[in-house]
Amino acid sequence: MRPRFVVVTLLAIVGISAPGPLQACGDKFLLPPRGMSFDEAYKARHPGSVLIYAPTGAATADAYSKVQAMLARAGHRVAVVHDATQVGAALVSAKADVVLTALSEADIVSSQAGTPPAAPRIFAVLTPPSKANATACKTKYSCDLKSTDKPERFVVAVNTVMDDRAKAATKHGL
Repeated sequence: MRPRFVVVTLLAIVGISAPGPLQACGDKFLLPPRGMSFDEAYKARHPGSVLIYAPTGAATADAYSKVQAMLARAGHRVAVVHDATQVGAALVSAKADVVLTALSEADIVSSQAGTPPAAPRIFAVLTPPSKANATACKTKYSCDLKSTDKPERFVVAVNTVMDDRAKAATKHGL
């Protein structure tokens, strides 16, 4: 037998029968103190203004507090409104680029948001996530987010919208 074949075969047998994970190239960056930090992974290239409409007593109000903190950490300006009468004023004063709200509250925001292209992008969060809610939502709003999603998912969605807006602005010379 050839010596190279024997060595490769022995290494394969040892690798398969090893009790723990094998350390290979690149995996050292996945260990907790190494690799990319939150700020490097989720930092907004184009920070925007985000309005969160969470009526007092809504089931999603607690979940939005984590989303608010992560969006602020990513570099976005975040405003939270708990009263339907304050939505219009908050949209104007914050110059909102993105609005996060439950699907049941999206019509309230939409009626006060204005007309495109100045209107903010409304993310109707599916609460509870179901196929019926998703099909009803897709006709009017962006429905990529669910109330069960992790806060990082919200940050990625907002960052994507802001990147798209920046591309559109440079394309049209604004």
